[in-house]
Amino acid sequence: MKKIAIILTALSVLLISACGNKDEFDVKGHILEIEDSTSIVVGTGNGDPTATYPAYTIFVQENTSFSGDVHKFSDLKVAQRVQISIEGDKVIDKVEGDIVATEIFVD
Repeated sequence: MKKIAIILTALSVLLISACGNKDEFDVKGHILEIEDSTSIVVGTGNGDPTATYPAYTIFVQENTSFSGDVHKFSDLKVAQRVQISIEGDKVIDKVEGDIVATEIFVD
């Protein structure tokens, strides 16, 4: 009986820690377009040419940080895979107004 209690406790800890594993980034996709020095268009599709996927205009500000293979806005290129943290509501489809990046990570 004691072994069962220990096993159940261990499984509970694993399940709780797995549930708390939040994805660090809010938007993942590829750069479809670099509009100007303040915004990029990111597509979230997985590459299926027969499907349609949402695309989002992401605004970059002076305090947006860059990491991974880039260090500044001018390092960004079309087709790069990006992961982006955004300000405000973390559900991108519910963001009202501009979507502003706090961090852009390039794989």
